[in-house]
Amino acid sequence: IDSRRMTVSLPDDKRDRLIERLRSTIRLGSLNLREIGELLGHLGFATTVCRWMRCAVFNLQNALRTLLMQRYFATKHAMDRNNRTQQISSQLPNDIRDRLHQLVSREIAQRRWGWRQQYRLSAAIR
Repeated sequence: IDSRRMTVSLPDDKRDRLIERLRSTIRLGSLNLREIGELLGHLGFATTVCRWMRCAVFNLQNALRTLLMQRYFATKHAMDRNNRTQQISSQLPNDIRDRLHQLVSREIAQRRWGWRQQYRLSAAIR
């Protein structure tokens, strides 16, 4: 925060790290879900001081949302086919069976974020 010029900006070291991270991401050309989420977090922080950059982050947000929804439904359908919810339910004591939905959601989230598949960056995201 520069109170003399009345401006807010990223510190030089954070800006340099963000630029280097973006360059390495573009060089790689593909990321997994966790890396996309981390990149989105860094960019989201940067947009708090660079408001004009916010619209440029929307493509990445939409791509991540789409990938997460695809992985969620694929994992949920796989669990339904394997009767995983019933297996978990049968192993739980009666007093915590009401938490079944939370436990299943947690397992789906672990599988979804632990997925190591690489996704190529589209031109719009780059």
